[in-house]
Amino acid sequence: MEIDPSKIHIIRHITSPNASLIFEVELDGQKYALKLFHDNADHKLNPRAILLEYLPDTESLNCVNYSETLYPQGITGMKEIHKAGVHHRDIYPRNLLLIHGNPDRLVWIDFDVSTTFTRLGLEQVTQSDYEILLVKGEMTKPKVSHRIQKVY
Repeated sequence: MEIDPSKIHIIRHITSPNASLIFEVELDGQKYALKLFHDNADHKLNPRAILLEYLPDTESLNCVNYSETLYPQGITGMKEIHKAGVHHRDIYPRNLLLIHGNPDRLVWIDFDVSTTFTRLGLEQVTQSDYEILLVKGEMTKPKVSHRIQKVY
């Protein structure tokens, strides 16, 4: 999708992970998150950017906000990712974002180590099935963090 950069209005800077900057932006009346990639070590590379859906009222999935009603959404979401020809490859609850609304919904995030595929062969089916098993396993683990804290 080609976008005229002059039509993007930067609202605010959100964060600056390693080799990127993330901004809240507006385009044609819609809010998005814009992730701008850069490489400070090699200025010959042109900057690249990804325009992402803006998700207000979100929080990371944790033992307090987890609900059994969200469980199927994690599995369905991963199946949709596979239908798009992507293997996530980083299946952990920290990579699920809870979006508050009516109803609440889960979104998979952090595709830094993901891989894509164009043909659905045995290897791709096996990897997809494995990721679904991981999702089921991660979402059925005990929901309480067992941290040992020393009190001085």
